[in-house]
Amino acid sequence: MELGQRIFYLARQKAMFLKQVAKDDNFKIIELAIMGVAEHHPGISQEEIRDIVQFDEASVARSLKDLEAKKLITREVNLENKRLKKVRLTEAGTKCTKHFNEILSFWDNELLEDLSLEERQEIEELLDKAALNSEKLRVDNMLTKWRGRKNNE
Repeated sequence: MELGQRIFYLARQKAMFLKQVAKDDNFKIIELAIMGVAEHHPGISQEEIRDIVQFDEASVARSLKDLEAKKLITREVNLENKRLKKVRLTEAGTKCTKHFNEILSFWDNELLEDLSLEERQEIEELLDKAALNSEKLRVDNMLTKWRGRKNNE
């Protein structure tokens, strides 16, 4: 199996687990993704969230409204640009995000239970490098590169 397929398979397995746990707690995956982004980027805009979570604008807007109704986030007007709103987790949102982070850690620990501490550290370091590298691999650039390669064959 090719590396990308392995990574996709692992991510898919984890996503299916998280989706069921989220459903049990009356959450949608998009809501968890938004709260995770807000946790790491306090004061982020709705547009920036959309770009990071890669869901359509309407779904993000609807989910933000739902999270605000659940009192898990706040949206405050950006004083520099009054059309934008800054998204922040509330105390309840922080608590909720912590709960789901524990669930994600549980899955990771189960996945890696047969690895030594050194192997776990090594795989984390390698995946961190790959993740940093992936940030440079914008889809439009990769498509151009791929199409150019195919045309040169």
